Amino acid sequence: MGPSYEERVMAAVGHLGVLFGLMGVVATGVIHFLYARRSGFVGAHVRQALAWQGTALAVKVAYGYVALGGLPGALVATGWSWDVLKWLFQPDGPPGRTAVAALLWVFFALALQGLVRAWGGRRHRYPLVGRLVS
Repeated sequence: MGPSYEERVMAAVGHLGVLFGLMGVVATGVIHFLYARRSGFVGAHVRQALAWQGTALAVKVAYGYVALGGLPGALVATGWSWDVLKWLFQPDGPPGRTAVAALLWVFFALALQGLVRAWGGRRHRYPLVGRLVS
């Protein structure tokens, strides 16, 4: 028998955190704290999602630090990913914004794949960071 409906929902919600920046990482951490011991399925998905979200957040913060000059830029970049994407597509935005925006879309697409697999009751491993948290 596969994972229950509740397990599939919690695992899928964990993958959505990449859309919400630092708040998403915190929310996914709370899901891990509440469900990881009760369900190996949720625990595995949420650990993968946390590693992926941490990587996405690190990319955004590093770019914000470099492009906007220091800590204020890094703090701006910890916000909602959609706001960061809007900021990156400004006509007079910071240099290198197209590459970072494309990379964020890759993060979103692979998180969506993780969500779909979790909803379907299947395991998911993110590229590059997935093996680190298996």
